[in-house]
Amino acid sequence: MSEQKNSSEDTQALRDRIERETPWLEIVDLAHGYVEVRDTQHQRIRVGFRNTRDWQDYLRVVGT
Repeated sequence: MSEQKNSSEDTQALRDRIERETPWLEIVDLAHGYVEVRDTQHQRIRVGFRNTRDWQDYLRVVGT
């Protein structure tokens, strides 16, 4: 995970992209530079992403 702090604009941009491109990831919260989601395709687990790379890595791991 990245050590770099996200701005609120970066976090909002990531949230918008997640909502647009991966609608099965339900946005739960935006806090402390994370976008927290619930994955409705994988046991409704909750995951947090600090940046696009985290999100893309998660998608590769779960195979979507």
